Amino acid sequence: MAPGVAEPGPGPEPTSPCAASPWDIPGVVSGRELEPRESSGAGPMAPAGMAQCLAEPEVVPEPTSPCAMSTPDLPRKRKRGILVFAPRLVAEQLTLMCAELYSRVECGECKVYVERQPLREAIALLAPNILNVIKHFGTTFHLVISSCLGGPSTTTQDRARVVEFWIQVAKECLALRNFESFRAIIFALQRPPVRRLESTWGQVSWKSSWIYRKLKKRNKGLKGKQLLKEARAMVRQWPQSPRASQDTKQQGMIPPLGLILYDALEKQQEHHVDITDFLEEILTYKFLARQYDLEPKEHFLSFFRTVKLLREDQSYGLSYHLEPPGQRAGRKGLLQFFRSRKI
Repeated sequence: MAPGVAEPGPGPEPTSPCAASPWDIPGVVSGRELEPRESSGAGPMAPAGMAQCLAEPEVVPEPTSPCAMSTPDLPRKRKRGILVFAPRLVAEQLTLMCAELYSRVECGECKVYVERQPLREAIALLAPNILNVIKHFGTTFHLVISSCLGGPSTTTQDRARVVEFWIQVAKECLALRNFESFRAIIFALQRPPVRRLESTWGQVSWKSSWIYRKLKKRNKGLKGKQLLKEARAMVRQWPQSPRASQDTKQQGMIPPLGLILYDALEKQQEHHVDITDFLEEILTYKFLARQYDLEPKEHFLSFFRTVKLLREDQSYGLSYHLEPPGQRAGRKGLLQFFRSRKI
């Protein structure tokens, strides 16, 4: 099995803050070069023609922390960090970046990746565009974890609001058929540093918890064959006239590249893979990735490029600091559910 495409589970609960590794998710390659760190400013590539300095939202985030934190000199109701953005806007921008990176993937790279199964060190040379998609998946994954944890002074309520925010972003990504970002968000919420925060999850609203359960079920049911069938149906129904296609231009699709490569590698090991069919599948996905008609938002892209992300060991250490083992969960979310229905 080639590195970087192993299908994950939520991961066992670690016995110590640094006992587990996050690199068991599809589309994430381990290695020192991929450790999350402060960006040098280059960031992910954005589509050509990007509009500069768009004014939504009014409060421009300071890219020093991905979380919503409360400080003594800041009004309590003022949002900071990732929460200054609307969930739909974040989902659209993640989709825009994924679509740009996905459309650059060459069929030759996919062919080499499946046939040769290159080592981590060789991926950058043999399949650089695949590596870019993988890196973007990892950045989104760590952004979710870092923002949900916040910092030592972040309150339980603030962390719960960030968790609810990412649940809504995942829902919007699913509506946009951006399965790449959708999968990264769900995997991040299922990782032990976030999943073990019982008091935080106890403050999450009942509605958000219900949506999250539905999204986890949807993510678990994602299969390569199902996505390919849906993609081919979309291509067959695509309007032939350029004028007629304007009304459906946002109906693109971005499947999780890690899942696609994982399925192809499994078939390759069983000698059941047809390279011609596989490359045709990649071309179908590339076509659909180009069909989104979304406007880039420079204020979010700047935040995404400069936000500080926690390393894996920092995530576990902070998680255990925020909620030591044995701390009981809050029940505010459950009480709010009953009160809202006057039960």
